[in-house]
Amino acid sequence: LAEMENFYEIVAETLLNKFQGNYKEIAIIARTGKDLSEIATVLSDNKISYILKSKSNIFIHRVNDAIFKLLKYLAYNSFFSLLEFLRSDLIMIDSELLKDVLKNEKDILLYLNGENEAFIMEDDRINQMLSTIKKIKIKYNESDGKIESFIIDIFSAFEVLKKYNGNTDIKNYYRFLEI
Repeated sequence: LAEMENFYEIVAETLLNKFQGNYKEIAIIARTGKDLSEIATVLSDNKISYILKSKSNIFIHRVNDAIFKLLKYLAYNSFFSLLEFLRSDLIMIDSELLKDVLKNEKDILLYLNGENEAFIMEDDRINQMLSTIKKIKIKYNESDGKIESFIIDIFSAFEVLKKYNGNTDIKNYYRFLEI
C-alpha cells in the first residue's frame, strides 16, 4: 500500500517536472476505480488538473463523500453515518477520539437533538464539531429536509474549499451542489 502511494507521488512529481502544465496528451490508466481515485487525490493535492473518467458516481469523490455521510445522519438520525462523517477525510478524528465518541453515543445524540445542552467532551475539537453539527441539524429540521436551503452552510462550516481546493475538487463541489 505504501509502495503504491509512493508510486503515485512519483507520477505526480514526474508530471510536474517533465510536462510543466502541458498535460493534454497524457493519460493515466488504472485497473480499478479505487486506484484511479487514489491517483486523482495525489494529482489534486499537487494542483495538477485532470479529468477523472470512471464508472463511479459523484458521491464517491472525497469532497462529497463526507458531506453525503453528514446528510445521511441528518435525514435518518443514523449514529453510524455520523461516525463515518467524523472519520472521513474531511474531519479525520483519530481512533482514540472515536472511542470516546462511541462511549458517549447516548449523550451525544441527546445533545445533538437539543435534549442535553450541558454535554461537553474533554476534547475541544470534538466539542466544536458537535456544536457545528447541532447548528446544521437545527437548520435541517427548520428546512423540512430541503438541503438546498443549508447545503452551502455545511460546506462553509467545515471549510471544505479551504481543505480541498484542487480544480477537480472544486468542479465536484459544484456538481454536487447542482444535484
